[in-house]
Amino acid sequence: MDANTKSELQSILRNSVASYQSFFLVLDDVWMANVWIDYLQVPVKKLSIKTSWEMLCMLLFSHGEEELAYGLKELGFQILEKCEGDPRKILFVARVLRKKEFTRNAWQDVLGSIINLLQKCRIR
Repeated sequence: MDANTKSELQSILRNSVASYQSFFLVLDDVWMANVWIDYLQVPVKKLSIKTSWEMLCMLLFSHGEEELAYGLKELGFQILEKCEGDPRKILFVARVLRKKEFTRNAWQDVLGSIINLLQKCRIR
């Protein structure tokens, strides 16, 4: 498939995924973080708070570290509420949290700055 313009590429992508209930897309060798937002603009199914928490735990904790999640669950739910069930936001937040210590203070800092962080990465 050849696409010469952004709108042609968007049309090709929309038509390619329109018949699927879900799909997995890998963008390789992308240097600008907002490329997938600008090009895809595909509606994302919102997750429940429970599913959001499960996704966050899966992304953050390896086998045997699950007990770390228990003491952070309340803060985690508060952070996830700001993600509005959007898996893209949850993935971004997981990347931020992965760089922090698994402590209440560190997660409290993330909670305090989550809106600004999400705005900076342009996830709507």
